[in-house]
Amino acid sequence: MPDHVHLLVRLPPTVTVSEFIGQVKEPVSHRVKEEIRPSSPLKWQEGYGVLTLRKDEVEKVSSYIDNQETHHRTGKLSDLLERTAGDADQPGAELSAP
Repeated sequence: MPDHVHLLVRLPPTVTVSEFIGQVKEPVSHRVKEEIRPSSPLKWQEGYGVLTLRKDEVEKVSSYIDNQETHHRTGKLSDLLERTAGDADQPGAELSAP
C-alpha cells in the first residue's frame, strides 16, 4: 500500500505551499474516511517536502511521478525526490530519475 505521494503543481504567487497542502489534505482525508473506510484513521506525517524546478526539469519529474510505483517496486529511486526528513541535512543530490 502506498505510504506517500508526489505532486507536481504550479502555484500562483498568491497561494502559499502550506495553504495548498491544507487544500489537498482536507478533501483527501474526507474521501478516505467516507469511501475507503480504513480500519484505523488516516494519519498524516508532520511536514512535507517541496522542490522548485527549472522548466527543463518538469518533464523528467513528471515522468518519474508517472512511474513512481515501478520505481518503488524495483528500488530505482531518485535520491532527491525520495528524500525524507532524516535525510534533510544531506547535501543536494542531483535530480535524477532512473
